[in-house]
Amino acid sequence: MSDKLRYENFVRAAFSFALKTPIERWGDPATLANTDYYDDDYLPRVKAAVSYSMEIFNGEIRERPNLPEEDYDLMDEILASVIHAPNTEVLTSLINRYKEELYQKYIV
Repeated sequence: MSDKLRYENFVRAAFSFALKTPIERWGDPATLANTDYYDDDYLPRVKAAVSYSMEIFNGEIRERPNLPEEDYDLMDEILASVIHAPNTEVLTSLINRYKEELYQKYIV
């Protein structure tokens, strides 16, 4: 899967989760769930979409009873890294890390 498609799928998954209905390309309220935006030229928009998507999932994760402190800290660490990411290549690795260490553990 391409990095662009991974980004779009992540944003779509978050908004589908929040809205409790599948959304299509461009289907999120800010219309950022689109591979066309996943480019360093649109980095502020991409960071906004990725960080908001993570926070949608984080809100659900934080409600879990007995959430380990290290997972709570990990959510904050990854989110801060998204905000400070210098390019989409770094964002791709952060999306992957988030999915592997938090999404797979708590959301799926």
